[in-house]
Amino acid sequence: MACRTIVVHLDDDVAIAAGRSLTIAKLIRQHYVARQQRDFDTADDIRDLLAAVGISVVDQPDGEVRWHQQ
Repeated sequence: MACRTIVVHLDDDVAIAAGRSLTIAKLIRQHYVARQQRDFDTADDIRDLLAAVGISVVDQPDGEVRWHQQ
């Protein structure tokens, strides 16, 4: 099974929502904000929620967030 990866640009709401529901896009944004605020417990909780619905989130060193369906 092929894995599709989408780069999420967090300053572009249209790009975030492209190809996925807005709910997932909002969770990805919340994960990003939690990381920026160094609230790693919340960021991990959100990552776990996304993983439970088959979405894998990978944080990049440059601040981008990549995610794909598992």
